[in-house]
Amino acid sequence: MASFKEKLGTVLWAIKETFLMSPVFLIVGLTMGTICMILQPLKAVYLGRAVNVLTDIFKSGLKISEIVTALIMLCGIQAFSWIWWSLYTILESKSSIPIGIKTGEKIIGIAQNIPLKNFEDSNFCDRYEFAYDGFYSIQRIGNALYCFIGDVIGFIVSLVVIIKISIYILPLIVISLIISYILSMRSEKARYNFQQETTNANRFSGYLAGLFCSKQNAKEIRAYTMRPFLYDRWSAIRSGLRTGSFTLEKKINDLSSGFHLFLAISNFVVLAVLIILAWKGLAAIGGVITIWKLTEKMLWDVKNIASNYASLYYNNEKIARAKEFWDAYGQKQTDPVNSPADNDRVADSTGDTVIDLRNVSFAYTGGKDALKDVTLSIKKGESVALVGENGSGKSTLIKIILGLYAPHHGSVCLADTRDGAPLKASIGKAVGVAFQDYITYPFTLRENIGFGYIDEINNDEKIRAAAEKGEALYLVERHGIDRLMGKMIDPGGVDLSGGEWQRLALSRANMNDKPLLIFDEPAAKLDPLAELNQFSRIQEMVKERTAILVSHRIGFARLAKRILVMKEGRIIEDGTHEELSALNGEYKRMLDEQAQWYDLAWEAKA
Repeated sequence: MASFKEKLGTVLWAIKETFLMSPVFLIVGLTMGTICMILQPLKAVYLGRAVNVLTDIFKSGLKISEIVTALIMLCGIQAFSWIWWSLYTILESKSSIPIGIKTGEKIIGIAQNIPLKNFEDSNFCDRYEFAYDGFYSIQRIGNALYCFIGDVIGFIVSLVVIIKISIYILPLIVISLIISYILSMRSEKARYNFQQETTNANRFSGYLAGLFCSKQNAKEIRAYTMRPFLYDRWSAIRSGLRTGSFTLEKKINDLSSGFHLFLAISNFVVLAVLIILAWKGLAAIGGVITIWKLTEKMLWDVKNIASNYASLYYNNEKIARAKEFWDAYGQKQTDPVNSPADNDRVADSTGDTVIDLRNVSFAYTGGKDALKDVTLSIKKGESVALVGENGSGKSTLIKIILGLYAPHHGSVCLADTRDGAPLKASIGKAVGVAFQDYITYPFTLRENIGFGYIDEINNDEKIRAAAEKGEALYLVERHGIDRLMGKMIDPGGVDLSGGEWQRLALSRANMNDKPLLIFDEPAAKLDPLAELNQFSRIQEMVKERTAILVSHRIGFARLAKRILVMKEGRIIEDGTHEELSALNGEYKRMLDEQAQWYDLAWEAKA
């Protein structure tokens, strides 16, 4: 459990973040909210005075001007209070908009710094969900704090007025404060605990629901008639969440109903006491009304103070997690490749070496080593095929080279073949990548290709040049460069086949003629003949450029100048097709297993 000092530090951090995102929100919240709370007891005081004035009319016959003055003062305060409250609500809503936008920007910024492997750990995903909610709680804790301060000030003003008129009500106020505090803390604690306990279930439920809304997933779900099974699992999770939510709300409503009953009884008791005091001549009629209205307000203030304190207390836990997350990932804008802060990964790339890995090892969270002591050097202009069975470490090695994962041991260095300088932040502008699991963006054709070099996304000439190299120029000619791809966003969009989407992915990699190209299983969806044809096209793409071609199929390897064979996270063979065939090792075994495919393909091509 955090100490008071730690909790206060978290609140101050939230206030600082709120102020940086929207200074007006802080000023409006504290100033106008506090004035709104002070106006409430003033209204009660002037209401009592107005009643006393009217009472004195019948006793001593006041002048009409005094009556009018009292009524104008009362109506003026009432009108000013209403106008002020309306203005406060409008300004608060308007000034809070930037907070929501900038909170989203902050979360997106943090996400860019989180190592990809972390998202494979469910515990980390829960932690991320807690932090995500914590960032959106910053505004809630700000509101709770401003309301808390305003309610406390209004409460103190009301208490001073009541004590001056009659001290008999004070014990009831103290009792209500204690009861309200206990009930509010129980309610917020129950709500907080339920949220923590159901984070994983809510995330999994959202994933299952998303399966039914995805065209790609829906094909397999319907083909295998998986819907009843998946629906039953989703329904079971949602049913459990609904039951838990109903139980929680019932508990909170029971606590709230009990307190409202207490307030109703308290108001009746206060009214009865005040009537007795007035009957015995111990209080004027106006004073009775003032105390009754103030007591009613104070009882609600007590509830609000306790509720806002509970909100501060438990939202503090959420924001503390957000602050911890921000300290861990938000401050450092790490460049995964060539970052000296990331351990000892920096290696000098000399001469014509483009990629230099030395003794690189890597393991996924909770798993065995995916790469084991890998040392690799690739020179400028080399076309390298990386082959191996599924799970041999090929894709992991590519992610390490790209800096998407940081190695646990060893060093990685990439050099820009255009000037020999180490690749740092410019890696996205110097390396073209076509992933096996490429994204099919429901955007325009221009954007689907232009994302490969976003600085030139409006350059039609470069878009067309990239499309031509990816053999997607016919799509540009047929549909237009600004036609929407896919019908997910707009029914007027164009549906593409898997092969056509793959061509767009290859075109994306070719934006701006990058000096280093990496293709991860670029022919995974093609038959052997089409694979050989595609590799011939890729050979044209990579002329005078450095390229890594990843596949578990030998078609690429037979045409590559250099072949690397991976097995169990290691590079076990390195050479040309002829050299590796003569070794009678892993490459030869794979070649023999796949020979029939490519014999037929070669014959068909011939």
